[in-house]
Amino acid sequence: MSPINSSCSLSEAQSTSDHRIGVNTGLFSIFVGAISSPIFWITAVIILFAFTTHQLYRYWQLCQSLISIEEYTEFFRTMHQRLQRRNAEHIEWVQAGSIGSPPLTSDAHAKLQVQMVVLKQ
Repeated sequence: MSPINSSCSLSEAQSTSDHRIGVNTGLFSIFVGAISSPIFWITAVIILFAFTTHQLYRYWQLCQSLISIEEYTEFFRTMHQRLQRRNAEHIEWVQAGSIGSPPLTSDAHAKLQVQMVVLKQ
């Protein structure tokens, strides 16, 4: 029989094949050994715990930002309603033929009176 390749004989090819099988078996045994090691599982649990904690923290931050967005939305909605009311009062005042701004409503007038009393003291 003639060798398959002139540069390597059948025995060399067999030893190379055996070496590859040995390397693959060696890597597999290292992998199995690592998985069966308690240090591997402790490290995996720590990494999983850190990742889960980080995700929960990000979710908590998202919830906090949504709450603050709701507060700001409510504030701007209230301010918008007040401006619309004041604008409607001003339109009625101008349509009645008066010049300038309409007088303050009773609530605003009472607040102004309280502020003036506090300033006098």
